[in-house]
Amino acid sequence: MGKVLAEMSMSLDGYVAGPDEQVEALHGWYGGGEVETPAATGGFAFRTSPASAQVLREALAHTGALITGRRNFDIAGGWGGSHPLGVPVFVVTHSTPDGWPRDNVPFTFLPGVGRPSWPHRRQRARSRS
Repeated sequence: MGKVLAEMSMSLDGYVAGPDEQVEALHGWYGGGEVETPAATGGFAFRTSPASAQVLREALAHTGALITGRRNFDIAGGWGGSHPLGVPVFVVTHSTPDGWPRDNVPFTFLPGVGRPSWPHRRQRARSRS
């Protein structure tokens, strides 16, 4: 059975994005290093330090599904329809965004869900965490 892991980058003042909804201050390290790690979905590569690349490769190999909030989904522009990790993404939301769900994309919207159904998400994550 997989594990449920929690991970999030956040500034010390508790913000994930700046006032203009930009996240480069927190996530810029994904593109500023000398080691290239291809994203699972192709067409994109992370560029990190050697130490960060090792951690990132572990995350890419072992992450089986993601749970995120609607605001994060909106800020990321729905990752263009395919999250870089290439795994199912469950979006906790009060309402499904216009134009979603779409065919052949790995996003499941959970409108009105206060606490996601962990066993169902674990099953979708296959044997990974």
